[in-house]
Amino acid sequence: MKEESKHPNEYKRRVLIFLAVVLVAIIFWSSASIQNAILSSADLISGFIAENMTLGVVIFVILTALSAMVSPLSSAPIVPVVITIFGKNETAFLLLFGWLIGGILSYFIGSHATATFLGKLVPTKRIECYRKHISAKTQFALVVLFRLALPSEIAGYTLGVLRYDFKRYLLATLISEIPFAIISVYAAEAFIAREFLPFLEMAALGTVILVTAFYFFKRKISNKIK
Repeated sequence: MKEESKHPNEYKRRVLIFLAVVLVAIIFWSSASIQNAILSSADLISGFIAENMTLGVVIFVILTALSAMVSPLSSAPIVPVVITIFGKNETAFLLLFGWLIGGILSYFIGSHATATFLGKLVPTKRIECYRKHISAKTQFALVVLFRLALPSEIAGYTLGVLRYDFKRYLLATLISEIPFAIISVYAAEAFIAREFLPFLEMAALGTVILVTAFYFFKRKISNKIK
């Protein structure tokens, strides 16, 4: 179908990200020099956060929020460092809090920014692609799938542009981010402990959730077109 073919190849994107994450982990674990360099940097960061706890939390939340607004940015590299200081539960909460802030900001930027400004933050072609299938009256379940399936900034800006009900958007964002906050901290814990199988399982679980969500999202919008 012509409309369907216009969608970005999210399946391939997710698999490539999964392979890249696994490759980076293998390289890290197999090279003592790389480990020493990264661990030295991690010690500096953890030392700074330990001495400046409040500031460290604020910086981490800001970085996490930005990662939910701008595609190339990711909070993943710093999670293993933060988890050694705050623990799993606190780190998961901070991740979720930061992602929610980023989701809120992307929503309001999408609902108020000009097309020119928005185009500097995210490819507007992708927003236009999904605007054809999502509206302000879209069923909540489909919006949750949309938030799960697509990068957070794409979904946030798109739903903001559409002026989707903010309370429902916030709930959909919370539901979609909780599993990834949990997966992130368990993957980070396994990464630190150099436990390859648990790390692989967490990375695979995250990929499966994303691919499955995109499959059902694409299936539902395809049925709507028919």
